[in-house]
Amino acid sequence: PVLLFVVCFLRNARAVLLIAQ
Repeated sequence: PVLLFVVCFLRNARAVLLIAQ
């Protein structure tokens, strides 16, 4: 379950970075 959480976190972080740009 931890791995899934990390994947979701990274995906959200990337989305935030794309929105910030």
